[in-house]
Amino acid sequence: MARSIICRRSNGLYITSNSEGVALAHDPATHVQIMLDRAMDRRAERWDGASGVRLATAQELADYDAAIRDGQKAQEFDNMKMLKAVAIWTAKKLGVPLSVARAEIMAEYDNL
Repeated sequence: MARSIICRRSNGLYITSNSEGVALAHDPATHVQIMLDRAMDRRAERWDGASGVRLATAQELADYDAAIRDGQKAQEFDNMKMLKAVAIWTAKKLGVPLSVARAEIMAEYDNL
């Protein structure tokens, strides 16, 4: 049975799908719905701009991997209440916005 798949128009990235082949709610201005007989690989495939899929370019793979890493890094920071509390306390003591302190902490994290 065909799968209904929603992809972003701007970059062809797979967003969601269902296995019933039923139309999914989406904004046609920003997303496209295609039908495939299989699931898409979110990392390695992109909508081809017509009605099918293509392999992701090396740059698209690197961008996807970086976005995943950044998301995981942000989630780890938010999940670590003690680290977050220390960052908030330190930002207050230094008189800098928390967003600045957080960005600098994340940069240090990248250097580990």
